Amino acid sequence: MEELAPDGPQMEPGRFFPTNPDLADILGDMDFDFEIYVLDFLDPKFPDFQVPDFQKSGLGPAWAWLGPGLDLAWVVPFDAAMSQVSALDFANHMATYAEPLRGVVAGAGFRYGRGREGNLALLEEHLRKMQPKACVRAVPPCEHSGEIVSSTRIRRLITEGELEGAHQLLGRTYLMHGTVIRGDGLGRTLGFPTANLDMQGLVAPPNGVYAVRAKIASRVVDGVMNIGYRPTLKKTTPTRQIEIHFPDETLDLYDQLLQVAVLKQIRQEKPFPSMEALKHQIANDLLAARPIQLEHKAPLDFLQ
Repeated sequence: MEELAPDGPQMEPGRFFPTNPDLADILGDMDFDFEIYVLDFLDPKFPDFQVPDFQKSGLGPAWAWLGPGLDLAWVVPFDAAMSQVSALDFANHMATYAEPLRGVVAGAGFRYGRGREGNLALLEEHLRKMQPKACVRAVPPCEHSGEIVSSTRIRRLITEGELEGAHQLLGRTYLMHGTVIRGDGLGRTLGFPTANLDMQGLVAPPNGVYAVRAKIASRVVDGVMNIGYRPTLKKTTPTRQIEIHFPDETLDLYDQLLQVAVLKQIRQEKPFPSMEALKHQIANDLLAARPIQLEHKAPLDFLQ
């Protein structure tokens, strides 16, 4: 069983764990994650983020959001009740659910249980009382460019628009996962129909236009994504939206889950003097996206 704390190692397992051959005997079975980022619950200033709902989407639990190499993802809701679970009860539940448990791998600073009362030494003590052969191994901090790689650092890079830096720390292109919801139909009126993503739980880059590649069911298609408040419309109470246009595609995507690889930003968000000017810019954005998409010919790590 693999256990990663919210700020534990975030690079792809294949890039990090080969340097730790002594961990090979207990890796590769299960990833444990809370459904929400724990700091979102404990500190409201953190932007909302959720692990994608794999079961609802039909993707199954075989990948988890860390990438390939896992047989199962155990995603647990985190709420007020969970925040009060003692370290002992947490360990008991883990050992029971994951039986037979071979071991747990976690970041060296991993803490768990009510008030962060549990650490790796306590976890191993509790687990061995129930499963004597179980072991707990600490993974040292993984560094890149002199800084520890953590989910907090990756989230900051994404929200600040440093996508290349986020891609390097993840070991892959950043994927957004969202359900398609109904919009106001403006894109279709302009001749560029869009799939509107539900933004709840998404860590999104800054407002602007991006070249993207998306997986829709078993197909992979290129598109252009707009994130922002659509200032050209001059609405009194605009809401932030994510809209993706797929050229030359006629798709009915409502209620489907999209996996969107964010390749590179094309431009920042800005208002236009008219709808005709906006249409002209969208056409230019599609042209600007093409060479970016051609640069990214290598297969992306979409969920299966």
